Amino acid sequence: MKSESLLTETYGTKVIRYQQKNPLRIERIESKPNIGKNLWLTVAGFFKEILLPYGYPDSVSTDYFEYQLWDTLQAFCSTIVGSFTTRAILKGVGVGDAEASALSATITWIMKDGSGMIGRIFFAWWKGNMLDCNCKKWRLFADGLNNIAMLIEIGIPFYSGRSMEILCLTSMMKSIVGIAGGATRASITNHQAKQGNMAEISAKDGTQETVVNLFASFTSLYLLSKISNPLIVLVLREYFKNNSLNPSFINSKESVILGFGLKVSDICNFKIKLGSSLRRIVKLFNFQEMEQVLQLYKDKPYLVISDVERKCIYVALEKKCEPLEILRSYVHAVMLAVATCFYNNIPLKVQVIRKRNYTNFVARLETFMKSINKNTEHYKNMTPSELKLFNEFVQAEITMFFVTLNVNEWNSNFHSLCMEQWKTNWKHGSKKNE
Repeated sequence: MKSESLLTETYGTKVIRYQQKNPLRIERIESKPNIGKNLWLTVAGFFKEILLPYGYPDSVSTDYFEYQLWDTLQAFCSTIVGSFTTRAILKGVGVGDAEASALSATITWIMKDGSGMIGRIFFAWWKGNMLDCNCKKWRLFADGLNNIAMLIEIGIPFYSGRSMEILCLTSMMKSIVGIAGGATRASITNHQAKQGNMAEISAKDGTQETVVNLFASFTSLYLLSKISNPLIVLVLREYFKNNSLNPSFINSKESVILGFGLKVSDICNFKIKLGSSLRRIVKLFNFQEMEQVLQLYKDKPYLVISDVERKCIYVALEKKCEPLEILRSYVHAVMLAVATCFYNNIPLKVQVIRKRNYTNFVARLETFMKSINKNTEHYKNMTPSELKLFNEFVQAEITMFFVTLNVNEWNSNFHSLCMEQWKTNWKHGSKKNE
């Protein structure tokens, strides 16, 4: 006969029964759940203990879950946008700019922090006694103001001459966010603490935010590595098509929605790998050919190599390659991609325009490539000797492109291109051969 349970208790997914073993003894029996069947319950219970207050949902108010859900989503989005604003701020204060100095960036940073301190003091004095009575309104106001501040900061690279003033303004805005958000959070915690467990709810809220920020940070790393500046692509497309670089016209064509807009492969059918490793490049040539290719770039801080099979142009950079030279290497790479398409009879989406007194870049390049014997077999890359002829031709085109940039008042002292961090040194090899 099976004994009936005298007592039963649970701890997470663990169930413990106490039943009579004999007239004088009570036996403790711990159930061992099927790991495969109850894996989800085990994981869910683990995260529940970490992220939610003890005794949830009985220990908190009925609106706790709904509020925390929206608060978590807001924190996730803010962390991701914050990563992009950090990149924009660093560019605005001169990171990557050859003409910027560490002193000017330090002064800007001190002024930014000082403005935030003044903002916190002033706002706490001005509105501190009103935060309790309008808790929800101030909380929404804080989130909205934070979004506006980050939106302004994202545009700093376009107004780098006013970066100090902009950062001081946004720092004051964020100081108000900190005061309003922190103070109202205390009131909200007091409301949620159904059993007087304010300290635990506050601690678990901090844990939730930390976990969310951790995942958001990894997401930001992925997005920052994948999302490059499409503006240079629009600029190249317009120049290839019409020899025109009007900033207002190009900006009007730029998409502001992630996942949409023009890609460099839409222009030249190739991807551009900026700051690439030599791992794939060295597989494209034998030793003698590689030496010849290195000689072609002995006076440049970059290598540009095409891989027609992978539809990719690899750009290897020297350690001290300046932002302007990185831009030049990117333009050089796109032009090589277009030339490789002509070399292999690959159709292009960019139109060849020839008129009586006008030809676009694509038309000029097509005419030049006719002087090189086109490949009629399977797809292949240009030989070192053919690449030498192309590089000699394209130097004048690259110079013309950057002259047009300067005439139209584009800032070429920094870039927003997506690039890997590999740095290459090939000059020591070329010096031995001289």
